[in-house]
Amino acid sequence: MIKLGAIGAGMIAGVNLEAILNFDVEVVAIANRTVSRAQALADKLGIKDALFYADYNEMIAKENLDAVLITLSHDLHLDSFKACANAGVDVIIEKPLAMTFEECEVIQELAEKNNIKACVCHTQRYNPSMATARHLMDTMDFGKVHHIDDTMSIFYYHDERADWMLSKEISGNGPMINYGVHQFDRVYFLKGALPDPKSLYAQLSYCIPEQECISAYTISGSDNDGFTYNFSFSGYSGPVLGGTDVFCENGVIRVMVGDCPRSGVFYSVDNEQFKEAPLLYENSEMYKHQFKEAVACLNGEENKAVDINWSAQMVRMIDICNESEAKETVIKDF
Repeated sequence: MIKLGAIGAGMIAGVNLEAILNFDVEVVAIANRTVSRAQALADKLGIKDALFYADYNEMIAKENLDAVLITLSHDLHLDSFKACANAGVDVIIEKPLAMTFEECEVIQELAEKNNIKACVCHTQRYNPSMATARHLMDTMDFGKVHHIDDTMSIFYYHDERADWMLSKEISGNGPMINYGVHQFDRVYFLKGALPDPKSLYAQLSYCIPEQECISAYTISGSDNDGFTYNFSFSGYSGPVLGGTDVFCENGVIRVMVGDCPRSGVFYSVDNEQFKEAPLLYENSEMYKHQFKEAVACLNGEENKAVDINWSAQMVRMIDICNESEAKETVIKDF
């Protein structure tokens, strides 16, 4: 039984804790600046006998924890990870790993120095459509991946969005890092390799006057092996819309995610007509699959959880996007 502490009691904390409770995990303590929110979350999830703290440092010091789930605002990821690592406590942390690649490198050093296990919640790859597409690529002969197009449209500025997610300084420019790391992870998860950037160009849009964060972006890039990609994000109002087209040496995969017209995976090999692949599992099981891997990671078992080294490279790509936008040019010097 893993004795787990939670740092943060916001919306995503509830989703994550509900999923992880399907496994051999006991939530023994929750730390949140507003303790009443931690208590309300525990009541909602039926977590009994948990202790509550306003200060996560106190929780880490007093509780004999095996691991901690971190779901704080992005600007607090480094400090909270440091507190856990220095106490020898394993970590599951929400993406992005940190605000910048430089901070990610500090986290990597902390994990290695303190010999802790750590993984990152990159939920999008556990979407049943994405997982099914990856399964097809692992079990059929699609050959080398040449190019990927990825689109994502999610209404970002809704009333239930936490205030810190609307702060450019605290969140890392809102959708830029919040969804940018999702899309980089989707692209390279399907490619099956870490980024090896040759060039990258990013354009950011600020079309919602009352908001300081971006409203949309487009990103194009290439790797040194000839692989190319284009992806875009829109934070304007409307239903969820998204998808990914994967162009391979021997075939094509279309991954549909969202409400229009529906989720699904379609594939063609050797120029045959498209076929629809049955999804590996229901959408409602996405977080459960993510935390099955995370728990296996904590237990030292074979797993497919996203490690901090992979996640750090996704943040590195966001740093390059920000550099491209600031300089208004293609970045080629890596």
